[in-house]
Amino acid sequence: MSSDTTAPGSVSQAQAEVDRIRAELAATVDALVAKTDVAARAKESAAHLTAHGRHRIEVAGEQVHETYEAAREKLSSGGVSDRVTPQTLAIGIAPAVLVVAAVLVGRRR
Repeated sequence: MSSDTTAPGSVSQAQAEVDRIRAELAATVDALVAKTDVAARAKESAAHLTAHGRHRIEVAGEQVHETYEAAREKLSSGGVSDRVTPQTLAIGIAPAVLVVAAVLVGRRR
């Protein structure tokens, strides 16, 4: 024989379980919606790539500055001839040009 009366504790426990499951489902739906939001994901990726590119440019600028200072120090101390030839100039500028070219090519992709 079954009873139509249910204990108040079991009703509140069942309601708590239903609320917990609803919250989990809502979180799952939100995660799925976020994965399908292509525009937002593209913007996030672009922002990340922009920040990474700026960082690479800063590092390259610091390296160029350090190389320049080292070369200037050698020139002023007499360790290197005061005459700058096109070859030495090209060797000094080539790394900076390569970094800038890599960044520009990376932006187009």
